[in-house]
Amino acid sequence: MKWSKDPSKIDSRNIKLTKINVKPGNNSDTYIPPSTYFLTSAWSSSSMGELIFLFINESEPRKNPRICSSSCGDIPNISYPFRLKEDPAACGDPDFELSCENNKTVMNCHGGLYYVKRISYDDRTLHVADVNLANGSCSLPYRSLSMDEMQRDARYPGVVNYTYSYTSNYVRCSNNISDLANSRVPCLSGNMSHVYVNKTWYTLSSYDSPKPCKVIATAPAFYEETVQQYPSYETALKMQEAGFQMRWSVECRDCEAKGRVCVYKNRDTTFLFKCEEEYDYYAELRLIYTIFVALSVSAIIGFVRFILLPLVVFAFLLHKYFSKRKKIDVRENSSQTQQPLAPERYNYPDILAMLNNFKDKIGQGCFFMVYKGQLPGGCSIAVKMLGSSKVSEENCQ
Repeated sequence: MKWSKDPSKIDSRNIKLTKINVKPGNNSDTYIPPSTYFLTSAWSSSSMGELIFLFINESEPRKNPRICSSSCGDIPNISYPFRLKEDPAACGDPDFELSCENNKTVMNCHGGLYYVKRISYDDRTLHVADVNLANGSCSLPYRSLSMDEMQRDARYPGVVNYTYSYTSNYVRCSNNISDLANSRVPCLSGNMSHVYVNKTWYTLSSYDSPKPCKVIATAPAFYEETVQQYPSYETALKMQEAGFQMRWSVECRDCEAKGRVCVYKNRDTTFLFKCEEEYDYYAELRLIYTIFVALSVSAIIGFVRFILLPLVVFAFLLHKYFSKRKKIDVRENSSQTQQPLAPERYNYPDILAMLNNFKDKIGQGCFFMVYKGQLPGGCSIAVKMLGSSKVSEENCQ
């Protein structure tokens, strides 16, 4: 077979893309992702050959990790997503790296060191114990870490059983408290200070402890029995030696890396999670404000359209009606005012006085004579008086 490093010498017309399905196994020396594509090219020359290109996306090791299996002490199978520091770089997930020290599997979580007692790939659980407390000795934890802090890690989103999960609080008091003598830690107590261990479902603060006391360390704990708030120190030693169990999830790690939140799928699946959008308080506030503004604008538009506008139209029509009615009334009154006055009767002496005894004759006809007069108000009048006239019949015709 002849190989060529120059892509220009390859006949692109004879290139074909072949898809093969490879099922990886734990014993494979080389990991080949499923549904890998092979590019095969045949070109014509004096000697025929085949050129096969294997495309493997090495930029996404988390999606296509190499299947490796290691062991350390009591843990016979350390495989994806877990890996040991000594494993090849392509093995497992770097976020789930473990170490093997003195033939014991050790996990570093937030600066605390924990012996790994068991890894379950079916239930996705991890059983660990603090390295300072796992052998049942009297000591403080390697690092102060509460159950709440442990669960904030996206890699370990929950514990196996919340009912029996506790936080061990180590409390140092300047005075001896006789009521707590049963939970006194002898190796950490002296004449000047006294250390007691307290069990709660939450991280104990200094405000929750007696006034002369202060919380100096916390550690996750698990015990399948009901425990008093201040148990005996022997019970506390058993709890610390037993360690605690927590869930692990690659999906939750990837989910929170995208800015989302990982939650249980439902109540019946204690180790299956789903990725949801993280609750955004300000986005919710903006949504509420937008809805409020939209409702307010809709209410204003509805008020104007269905209440105010009809009232304005009604008032306009009412005003128009009364204005028209007023004009009609004015016209009627005006017409009544302009009607001729009723005739006023005068007696004969009054007429004589107004006509000055018929002295001012201004005209005559065949059967009447016309006299000028004046009303009492000063208005000039003409009065026609019927009677015989000296006008000839020829002038009357």
